[in-house]
Amino acid sequence: MDDEKISELLNYIITVPTDPTNKKESYKFPFVASQILSCECKTILEFFIKPTSELGDNADQYKYFEKLLNFVNVDPSKEELNYTLAGYFMKVVNTIILAKPKEALLYIYNNPRHTDNLINHLYSKSITNLLVVIINAPKDLFNESAAPQDINNFSKQIFEARKEIFQNLIRLGIKTSYENDNQELHINICSILIDMMIRVDLLIDGKELYKKIFEEKQQLEELFEATIPDAHNGSSRLPTVLWNLMETAVNNYQDSNENLMEIIMSSVEKVLDKYASYLTAVLNDEIASRVGVSTFGSEMNILGKQPVKIAGVVLAFLKTNHYRMDKALYSNHILRIF
Repeated sequence: MDDEKISELLNYIITVPTDPTNKKESYKFPFVASQILSCECKTILEFFIKPTSELGDNADQYKYFEKLLNFVNVDPSKEELNYTLAGYFMKVVNTIILAKPKEALLYIYNNPRHTDNLINHLYSKSITNLLVVIINAPKDLFNESAAPQDINNFSKQIFEARKEIFQNLIRLGIKTSYENDNQELHINICSILIDMMIRVDLLIDGKELYKKIFEEKQQLEELFEATIPDAHNGSSRLPTVLWNLMETAVNNYQDSNENLMEIIMSSVEKVLDKYASYLTAVLNDEIASRVGVSTFGSEMNILGKQPVKIAGVVLAFLKTNHYRMDKALYSNHILRIF
């Protein structure tokens, strides 16, 4: 199969069908094309990333990989991605990354517009799943025979870009937690952050990446502050992010990084009083109650999600064995409220 024929297949998964009622153009051909293009065979892989030995003077090693990645080069304020094609796009890019992780990831990171474009479309679960693979860079992407030094060198090449992306995602997660119209985007961003935290040991440099991200005191304090319930963030997933952040810190840094733990403790101390004030207002009916169906099937006032989420965060605090945490919790009246 020559490049021209493979390029025709590529067009089926990156071009929105002109006639949605045409089932072959809209469904059958894109599906078949995605099945062929996601085959981990030499011909397909070398179509997207040419071997350097086969390049002529004017040849572009990543010409068709660039064409594939430009599928997400769409202004989200004007047009959403076709969800079906986004799934096929994710499948093909994933195959290329799994087969040629160093070449594919370095190309993406050396051209940051591609990660910017992916972030613009995180309302799509397919794009979210793809970005997880790209920015997490799990160890299992690499062959077991790969030399540790080679992996370390690769990590250094992409580390700063990954750190910046994660920091941008935290800022975007905080912003969208107050935007009811962007809840799907918010949920997907939080799932990326949580995935990074719970798999920190499985990434090529996960522990170092976590440390560098959350040693940014101002950003960490903003994350804690954004978990304080108000009328605009009732569906926020940031408390769940915070649970995982605390658990990862305790499991990996409690004895090895006092600086990080001190920054976290400082953030905890600043929100505890606000948590306590909120819960007191809920219990005193100073905040409008929600009506729901009880376990026994009758309608009654219920706490709702926000107090339960705060309870989960405080439980994560309780699991943290740190002298400042003990002092903060027992000098605050939040435990008496519970």
